[in-house]
Order: sequence, then C-alpha cells, then structure tokens
Amino acid sequence: MPTSDDRVVLYRPHRGWEVKPPGDGRAVLCSTNRAEALQWAWNIVGTTGGKVILQRSNGCVA
Repeated sequence: MPTSDDRVVLYRPHRGWEVKPPGDGRAVLCSTNRAEALQWAWNIVGTTGGKVILQRSNGCVA
C-alpha cells in the first residue's frame, strides 16, 4: 500500500513525466525526460524513506 512518503512517476501524453505523491492530483515535477523524473523521485524518497512507484499511462504499475 502506497504511503505519503512514496512518489509516483507516471507518463501523461500531453504533459510528459510527472512526479507526485500517491493519490494527489497535483504534480511535484513535470518533465519531458523520464530519467530526470525518476532522479527527482529518488531524491525525494531518499529523504523521506519512501519508495518510487513507476506507473504506466494506463494506470498499471510497472
């Protein structure tokens, strides 16, 4: 079960890659680059102790 310390990285066709907390509609970061989005998420969870969740655009977790 995701916690508020986790970060979801997902692809939005019209916006690019987003990093946000699970269940939150507001993105913390929007990037055109997947690697940059993942690095941002890893930096956040490195501090909070959470985990990175890579989510596909169809809603499935990778």
